[in-house]
Amino acid sequence: MMEKRKILLLTVLILTAFGASAQRREMTGQVYFLDGEKSPASFVTIYLPDYNHGCITDEEGAYVLSVPVSAPGGKLKVEYACIGYESVTLLTDGALPDTVYMKPLQ
Repeated sequence: MMEKRKILLLTVLILTAFGASAQRREMTGQVYFLDGEKSPASFVTIYLPDYNHGCITDEEGAYVLSVPVSAPGGKLKVEYACIGYESVTLLTDGALPDTVYMKPLQ
């Protein structure tokens, strides 16, 4: 009987740990290049360095990124990068901006 309780307790602890680590939400946004006129920024890398996680914009500059429900200290560091354009690094309050603009390198 005691052995069954230990196994049950261990199982509950493991499942709780997996549930806590999987708490994420999807956020969407749009990235534009500012090179004379506003144009959709395809294939921009969006990266969360504190979580070693990211995504890439589609052909229309749109992205969907899975982010943690709660960031440490309530802040979320987000990096936007693309060859030929200035990288953008933002420290947000846990929400991603709806729109990001990237300037060409000078």
